[in-house]
Amino acid sequence: MTKCKVSYAPSVRRLPSYLLIAKQALEHGDEYLSGTLIAQELNLEPIQVRKDLAITGVVGKPKRGYPVQPLIAAIESYLQWDR
Repeated sequence: MTKCKVSYAPSVRRLPSYLLIAKQALEHGDEYLSGTLIAQELNLEPIQVRKDLAITGVVGKPKRGYPVQPLIAAIESYLQWDR
């Protein structure tokens, strides 16, 4: 019996787009960014955004969204763009 391997490649390919939106939110002075807003910007489903961001370890708050600065840091760290 073979084990099913999970591929994060599609999620990883979307992370730079999430990072761009998060940086734009930071420039606008937003403290939180909702997964729903990210999904709308990229024509995705909000559940897909939440699943994608879960691989980075960042945690959102219900009815508020993701804290922008930790979100940026988590994505950059996951992509190893902070090195």
